[in-house]
Amino acid sequence: MNPPVAATADAFIHMLDPVALSLGPLNLRWYPLTYIFGFIVAMLMVRWLIASGRSPITRDYLADMTAYLFFGVAAGARLGYVFFYRPELLVAFDTEFPFWGVLAVHKGGMSSHGGMLGVIAACFWMRREKGLALWHLFDVVAFICPPGLAFGRLGNWVNGELWGKALPATQQSFAGGDPPWWGVKYPAELSHSGFPGERLAHLRGDLTEHLFLPPQTPLPELLELVERAILGGDDRVLAMVSPALTTYYPSPIIQAITDGPLLMTAMVIAWWRPRTPGVVAAWFLVTYGVLRLASETWRQPDVGVALFLGLSRGQLLSVLFPLAGVVALIFLLRRGANGEHDRQIA
Repeated sequence: MNPPVAATADAFIHMLDPVALSLGPLNLRWYPLTYIFGFIVAMLMVRWLIASGRSPITRDYLADMTAYLFFGVAAGARLGYVFFYRPELLVAFDTEFPFWGVLAVHKGGMSSHGGMLGVIAACFWMRREKGLALWHLFDVVAFICPPGLAFGRLGNWVNGELWGKALPATQQSFAGGDPPWWGVKYPAELSHSGFPGERLAHLRGDLTEHLFLPPQTPLPELLELVERAILGGDDRVLAMVSPALTTYYPSPIIQAITDGPLLMTAMVIAWWRPRTPGVVAAWFLVTYGVLRLASETWRQPDVGVALFLGLSRGQLLSVLFPLAGVVALIFLLRRGANGEHDRQIA
């Protein structure tokens, strides 16, 4: 029998439970909670803007504003995912609730780019309903957006979604390298069709013996059972298998930092002094697009979505944001120079 292999202590083993609370057959998952947390923080920020005299939006409109923005984000994010990544869901129907693939949000699939388009649509609706200044609304939602984006990425992290790219061989334990502490390994990799099972060839006997399986157990079945054992808390199996797992960049954490603290810092700087309404929103487009293009370099392209000119779908969509932001800045600054705009409230 081969001696047990010690698990690497450097890389983080992703075994987070996406379910926050179970009440009988009802499972409350962390991912929708991140949307709720994001909106709570966003509305607290709007209240601060109102209380500090930085926005003419009234407090009695906050509840309606929250509802419109929440619906805009949810509907836009889902429809954006469908149109940008999975258009086949438009014609996917099932006999089980919710019957239509577009509505099957519980199976995953939300697009941050689509969510932003939904927010823009909500701003147009609020302007029509309350007569609020459209460019000021754009500034407000741009300013309060980063916390929600960061919470959403943390939800992706807990769900084990949006894997990063694999680290170089010098940082892979199966290749004799030393994984860094910030790297992440996913036991779920074992059940992926592309996992190189030969990495566990020398452990096959130990694994089948420990799991009380026949030595001739087919490899795909063995890998699935090994994954279940790890997720079930079998530390011995984890210790044996961990060195064979790939170490990846923690893509959701990287994007939580770029979409959260870094983007928020840029928004604070943009709103530091009175300026033409809409400029904050334009800088949001520029900054978010640049940061997203940068952070996507550590993230794996979406499965089944072809690259275009070497760019992932997320990067391709993000290219449009800085372009739109620069056009908006030129337009707004020219209007401001001509005196066609009121100044932003300090």
